Amino acid sequence: MPPKSKSKPAALTGSLLAAKGTAGPSGPSPAPAVVDITKIQRPPPEPDDIAVLTDGTGGFQIPVRVDPDTYVELRLAAARSGATCQEIIQAALLRYLAEAAGADAAGPRAVSD
Repeated sequence: MPPKSKSKPAALTGSLLAAKGTAGPSGPSPAPAVVDITKIQRPPPEPDDIAVLTDGTGGFQIPVRVDPDTYVELRLAAARSGATCQEIIQAALLRYLAEAAGADAAGPRAVSD
């Protein structure tokens, strides 16, 4: 049996830590490039004919809850048409509001039993 070593183990320091995905063999190597995402230039959003820009946010955000089956149907319709889910919901809402405004202009309806 070999004799036990009397030396201490290496100390754990911050120099032994590596960011996720950057670990590699020890030795001299260049430091990974750090990108400051706050300085990436993004194109401004293009205005569309549905949303009215209000204070730079592009409109009001309204949460909509739907059941899972309706959500799947919405996603499939978006994929088939090439439109986004938001565009489909906005078009349906605008159509509904136009019909509701037309119904209000026609006056009250008689209800029969």
